[in-house]
Amino acid sequence: MAETNHTSSATNNDCNASSPNVPENERVTLNRRQAMQLITSAATVPALAFAAVPASAAGLDRSTWDAEYARFKAIDSEYERHIVAEERACEAVDAECPREDRFFDDCDLRIGMKREAVVWHARHAVAEREGFNGLVLFPKESALISNRKADALRAEAERIADEFMAYQERHNEAWERHGVDGLREVAEEYRPLWFAARDRFMAVPAPDVEALLVKFQIAGTWVDDDYVTSSFEDARRLLAQGNA
Repeated sequence: MAETNHTSSATNNDCNASSPNVPENERVTLNRRQAMQLITSAATVPALAFAAVPASAAGLDRSTWDAEYARFKAIDSEYERHIVAEERACEAVDAECPREDRFFDDCDLRIGMKREAVVWHARHAVAEREGFNGLVLFPKESALISNRKADALRAEAERIADEFMAYQERHNEAWERHGVDGLREVAEEYRPLWFAARDRFMAVPAPDVEALLVKFQIAGTWVDDDYVTSSFEDARRLLAQGNA
């Protein structure tokens, strides 16, 4: 089954929430929280041109559907709690160490870089800003510009590195203090249970049109071939029974 992509609203390029990347052909337009709000809100369910078929007419037990749906929503609610806890921790880190474009965008720096790499990126950034190839700030190429200019640019790169390393230390201290790694680990450990509950629920045939709408919401949100196939099979069955 395709996995859902959960991402936090953090801005430090390092506060990405716990789930893996979703392939390009499986990108979603809604996040899981928005999707579940749509699914569980009766106000968002459009009226259909045909009447719902009672569960008894479909030969299916509505109680089975209700039980699986309730189970999935309960597990989803718990998973949501873990995701929100991680997101809030990341937001707290961002509030204490706001993202600085001059590091991440201008110099292409990243949290976790060693000083040597930071200096290398900073040298390229300051040289290119002045219209030089970044290599002119390295010894073997320094003759391409004046020694005075090269020394000034190197000094600026060192200053940027000093400031970034101090920023990174503050960021890492806040990250640890807010327990982001631990919260992320809990969410990641819970994710397989959530996927399993979703798969198990979607495997239950929809007993009526109301249930079918729920399945289509999930199938359309997570773009899974098995979900789409199951939902259309239910739709064909219900339409056939309604026209009988």
